[in-house]
Parts: sequence; structure tokens; C-alpha cells
Amino acid sequence: MAKNSSSDRSQILEGFFTDILFNVMVSMIKAETVEPKFAKVQEAAKKLTKPEMRRIAASAARYFVERANPSPKELSEEEVNELKREALAFALIPTDDDKKTK
Repeated sequence: MAKNSSSDRSQILEGFFTDILFNVMVSMIKAETVEPKFAKVQEAAKKLTKPEMRRIAASAARYFVERANPSPKELSEEEVNELKREALAFALIPTDDDKKTK
């Protein structure tokens, strides 16, 4: 079996995490309540269509993979959960700079 390059591994991980983060958002919009630190993410996700959620999940996955490198398997469960929240917030919730450019 041929060895994957770093770029190939990143693309594989991005695809994997896109699916995971998309499913996290779908679950959040169906949930009545979520952990308080996920409340803003849930609120933002509820305003999206499924195609928008898929695009956001892909952006969040890129964020996740970039910050989880070089070895995502070395992250603790708590670090993975926090990074998922950060990635979704990054992709879903506009920053003050984003608001100024609109």
C-alpha cells in the first residue's frame, strides 16, 4: 500500500471531520438544550439550510484539522470536544471584523 502524503492525510481527515461536524450541527438543531458553551453555535446552526450546514462543516473541519496537526490522536477527549466547539464557532459565528466588512 502506498504511503499517503501529509496533504492526502489532511484531505482525508477534513472529509471525516466534515461528516462528524455536520452531524453535530444536525443534532444540535434537533436538541431542545445543549451545554451552555455550545448555545451560540446551536443558535447559529438553527438559521442554516442543510447545504449551508455542509459548507460550514467543511470550513470547521479545515479549522479542526489545521489545529489538531500533527497528531490528532494525541488529543484528549476534552481537547477534541473543545476543538470541535471552537471550529464550529469559527465557521458559524461572525467576528466583529466580519461584521464591519458587511
